[in-house]
Amino acid sequence: MTNTDVKLLLARWALWSKDGSTRALAVNLGYKSIWDSLLPCGGNSGSSREVDTEMLKIDGAMAWIKEHSELDFRLLKLKYYDGDSFQRISKKLSRELPKYQQSKTLMCDKHAKNLVELAEQTLAGYLCKSPSLNTGA
Repeated sequence: MTNTDVKLLLARWALWSKDGSTRALAVNLGYKSIWDSLLPCGGNSGSSREVDTEMLKIDGAMAWIKEHSELDFRLLKLKYYDGDSFQRISKKLSRELPKYQQSKTLMCDKHAKNLVELAEQTLAGYLCKSPSLNTGA
């Protein structure tokens, strides 16, 4: 799985999870309500179910990331779900991370980009190792 594949999957996951944001979301990871699965909205429900299954796999990977690295989860969520630029991410993290709070310095945009790329690599590694998360990408 290439870095581009992971970026595309995360972008699709963000759109998919936002689509269900008006309904109940579990642990703010983007899980759709159970009613979304039980009551199709019309259209081609077969392809919709395939997309939902694939996106639930990404949700599961995001849950694993959140459990193992809160920072990686936050970075991916800020970049893909919230759509923040690297500059905005660096400003947010500069306010939140003790390292930057204590020194009263700002994180460089390039450092934020590197951290996001590392988080993407962590997610890609998890997706490649997990047989139940074979996304076909």
